[in-house]
Amino acid sequence: MFGFRMFRFGIFRIFRGRLFAFSLIEVMVALLVVAIIVAALAPVITKRLTGGVVGKSRISTSCSSLFPEGYCGMCYLNPKSCIVCTKVCKSDEFQNVSECSCVKCSIHHNDSNCTRCNSKYCTQCKQGYYLDSNNRCTICPKGYYCYQDNSNGVNGDGGVSVKKPCPKGYAAPNEGMSACVACNKSTSSVQGSVAINEGSVNCTLCTNGYYAGTQGQSVGCNKCPSGYYCPSGKLIACAKGTSNNQTGRYSACASCVKSMSSVQGSVATNTAMTSCSLCTNGYYASVSSQTTSCNICPRGYYCPNGKIIPCAKGSANNQTGRYTSCVLCSKSTSTTQGSVATTTAMTSCSVCNNGYYASTQGQTTNCIKCPSGYYCPNGKLIACVKGYYCPQGSSSQKACPAGKYSSSTNATSCSTCPKGTYSNTGASSCISCPKGSYSSNSGSSSCTKCAKGYYASNTGSRSCTKCSAGYYSNTGASSCTKCASGYYSNSGASSCTKCSSKYPNCVKCDNNKCIECEDGYEPSDDGTECEKKGCPDKTVEISAGGKKLCVTQYNMGDDASFPLSGVTTVSTNTYCKGSSACCWKGTTSSICNSDNGGYSGCGRTVCTHPAAEIVCANLKYDDRTWRLPTSAELESFTSYSINKGASGLMLCDYYSGYGSAMCRKLDSACSGADYSLCNPSSVWSGTLYGNSSAFYNYLSQGFWSWKRYNRSYARSARCVTELEEE
Repeated sequence: MFGFRMFRFGIFRIFRGRLFAFSLIEVMVALLVVAIIVAALAPVITKRLTGGVVGKSRISTSCSSLFPEGYCGMCYLNPKSCIVCTKVCKSDEFQNVSECSCVKCSIHHNDSNCTRCNSKYCTQCKQGYYLDSNNRCTICPKGYYCYQDNSNGVNGDGGVSVKKPCPKGYAAPNEGMSACVACNKSTSSVQGSVAINEGSVNCTLCTNGYYAGTQGQSVGCNKCPSGYYCPSGKLIACAKGTSNNQTGRYSACASCVKSMSSVQGSVATNTAMTSCSLCTNGYYASVSSQTTSCNICPRGYYCPNGKIIPCAKGSANNQTGRYTSCVLCSKSTSTTQGSVATTTAMTSCSVCNNGYYASTQGQTTNCIKCPSGYYCPNGKLIACVKGYYCPQGSSSQKACPAGKYSSSTNATSCSTCPKGTYSNTGASSCISCPKGSYSSNSGSSSCTKCAKGYYASNTGSRSCTKCSAGYYSNTGASSCTKCASGYYSNSGASSCTKCSSKYPNCVKCDNNKCIECEDGYEPSDDGTECEKKGCPDKTVEISAGGKKLCVTQYNMGDDASFPLSGVTTVSTNTYCKGSSACCWKGTTSSICNSDNGGYSGCGRTVCTHPAAEIVCANLKYDDRTWRLPTSAELESFTSYSINKGASGLMLCDYYSGYGSAMCRKLDSACSGADYSLCNPSSVWSGTLYGNSSAFYNYLSQGFWSWKRYNRSYARSARCVTELEEE
């Protein structure tokens, strides 16, 4: 009996004490082993229990009727009591073998915090509780932590609840804590804290300028290091673009400096910098708190030692990375193009345009208009040379035009060459006209050769002198040549001429005068011409009124060979209607309103006086002056025969009734006359007003018949000129 009990308690103690550490497979294997052992020992046990009396058994292995759950493998039948129970209980329960059931520890021991027990004692509490001296679960106090220590058993069962004070660097601010909380390590967002004693209820927070360097720090707060700042126990690295070279800082790190003309710029490209990196020559910091490397110095600026300085007016820089002063703008010279910079930070100087220049190096004002006497091509400054002139603002020098000159450099205008001289384009002096030429105007571009008949014997002549009579010269002569014997010349002659060439019909001349003429001519009183003797062709010489007259043979309207000037020949159409074209120029015309001369047909053109006077006045023949004969001279014409044919005196009637000069043709009149000398359509047959005898008498007796028939305003187109008396 004692052996079985030892077996039971040994097996189940091990089982109960270590169940929580076994897997389900391990538990099933253990139960199987137990069942085999029990089955092997069952006859021995039964015999001993019954004293060997069969049929009067007290133990049974068939316990299902007493324990329906089926966990009891061996039991007492009477009284009911399980001997071997295989039911597995939870960790917070203990096994009541006789009942083959599991009992909650918290209920069995009336302790809600008991998590493991036996029938007599609570052996383990839940986390945050510990077993007091009365084996009761008590809540863990502040500053302590309570946990389950399974390394040793208590009251004969495994596991124990332990209470310990929090170690340094940890704290338990609440009751019932199973583990202490480590004091916070300082970060950029977490305030650091420490605990320098055991059993701390709370960690001590680090203040401004201090931090906790580790989690669960057991020593005092550390002083904030350089490169960081520590506001309220936090630890924040200096951001890029800032730095801190002090310990214990709690305000934000100092910003790196922006470059200025008097401030050296700096940058910080990493965090936790203890100092900003200063920009060096040729570089600068473009902004405060710059997080990137220093910028290369831009054009228009220079950067000495990390400063940035704009190029001053009058200078410029077109390169990056410059750290020496900007280049001064150029002063204009004859070989250097001038430039200016009127504002700061110029990348290049503004080159002066044509006609402008820079008067000084580093000029800060606009380019200046080129001064007089100079020209400024593309900003250069060049003095005008001789022969040229330069007004203000010139971009090129201007050549003095022909006829002008400039004798010095820096001329602002050209001087005019005087008379007797000339100059070509771009002249620095004037040239005297050579002999045989002249210039009559100032500003001449060339000299003019003396014309034929003139000469210039000196250089620089302003005019040429006319050759005297008896002398001659060719073009460009410096002297005149005397005519050879037998020749003559007037003043200004280009050659000498025989006497007959100057005086037509002259056969002999002396001292430029004609002294003998051809037959039919005679020298004039002044010897300047040969005058004709007697009447010219187509005229008849008569004596009238004590004068010798030349009378034209034919009416002027009938012979086109007479050179009339400004006079129109009478039309052959005597019936031209409504037009003055049938009348001589200078006559007046009208339209007849009644029957004239026995002919009807009003509307015909009538030509009226003084047609004849106009014809004679305009007659240009044989260089003589012609006029209409007077009435007295007409009376004298009766002594001349009219029946001379073409060579005789043919009288044609100017008939006022029809305004036409005509010849009247009668059977017995004008015998031998050549009527072709009259206008063909003006030769009429018929009588004057039906009186043939009267018209005959008119023709045979001469001009007096005009008076007889009272044609006082009618005039023949015959003209006369007087012959001089010998």
